[in-house]
Amino acid sequence: MDTVYRTSTSFKIIYSILGAGCMGFAIFLLNMPNKSGSFWVYIIPVLFFVGGLLVLINVFKRKLTISDTAITYANIFKTKSILFDQIKGCRIGEKVITIEPNQAGASKILINDYISLDDSDSIKDWVKTNFKDLDEADLTSSRNALLHDATLGYTEEDRKRKMTIAKTIAGVYNVLGMAAGFGMIFVRDAVIAAFVTIIYPLLAIAVIKWSYGLTKFLSSKKRSEYNFIMIGFFMPVCVMLFRSLSDYNLYHYDNLWLPFIGVGVLIGFVLVSIGLNTSIGGISGQIGFIVIVSAIYGFGVTVQTNCVFDHSQPKIFQTTVIEKYVHHGKSTSYYLVLNPWESGKETEKVEVGRSMYRDEIVGDTVHVFVKTGELNMPWYYIKR
Repeated sequence: MDTVYRTSTSFKIIYSILGAGCMGFAIFLLNMPNKSGSFWVYIIPVLFFVGGLLVLINVFKRKLTISDTAITYANIFKTKSILFDQIKGCRIGEKVITIEPNQAGASKILINDYISLDDSDSIKDWVKTNFKDLDEADLTSSRNALLHDATLGYTEEDRKRKMTIAKTIAGVYNVLGMAAGFGMIFVRDAVIAAFVTIIYPLLAIAVIKWSYGLTKFLSSKKRSEYNFIMIGFFMPVCVMLFRSLSDYNLYHYDNLWLPFIGVGVLIGFVLVSIGLNTSIGGISGQIGFIVIVSAIYGFGVTVQTNCVFDHSQPKIFQTTVIEKYVHHGKSTSYYLVLNPWESGKETEKVEVGRSMYRDEIVGDTVHVFVKTGELNMPWYYIKR
């Protein structure tokens, strides 16, 4: 007898409201006057409408069916079924249950957002009871492989000791990285902040290199005995990006690309070379993530080096405020729009602090300080 699980009533209500809200917002946007006359103005509302419609349809289309011989999962896009004797095992995450086949090349079943299905706890318990836990098997295999790896030591005690040391170092690196990243948000000394956010991520390379091969850039505690240092690397890099975008205004980006790409490629190449974790799979995903964070690091390093360590004498110009406005998003930002202070330039939108925004009015005169840049990328800041 088949057992069918559909989206629970509470989640049907939630997703129906979400889908209807998207469609209603799309209709509102479509009814607004198109002053530009451009066709592209309609792209966003159409995407909202289609997305909302797909959510509504999927609420009622989606179901999980467990029969005596197979498991089938259907949603708006496709229906997949796999026989029990063709199942290798399962992986149970917080939001996704993965059913993997035992045949190479066969498609796996991903039960996304399974907690929104009726009696989701029973589904999870049934899957775990009837199929092999592949995460647990991978973890056991990874641990046994390391405990029998002669390159880590002559005895099992030596290998365990090195595994403990590597785990401790990686853990300390991550904790200190989070603390350093968070702390540099509030440090006013630009040189100290730049030094910490540039140097600390580089220590990740040393941690990986001298960890006896036991530490990687990414890992999974559920399925791999290898340690990871992603958090300790990522936090300072994010803060460096934030400070680069909020504290400095580049005049133009002509000389940005070469050092930006060069640093990003170099760091990315090193991290891919020594930091990939084959025990958790998803190699393309790991490479993609490393490429992204390396690019962020390259951009941050370039801007920080150019502006923080720039000792050139600024050229001072006068201009006037022609507009001011506040942007409310995840955070509140304050902007002044300034008249061009050099011939051939356009008006400039500059983010300023709340106090300066409050004190300046349209028509006020401000001073623009333009500096050469340590990497020959002119940048500027404004004062009253």
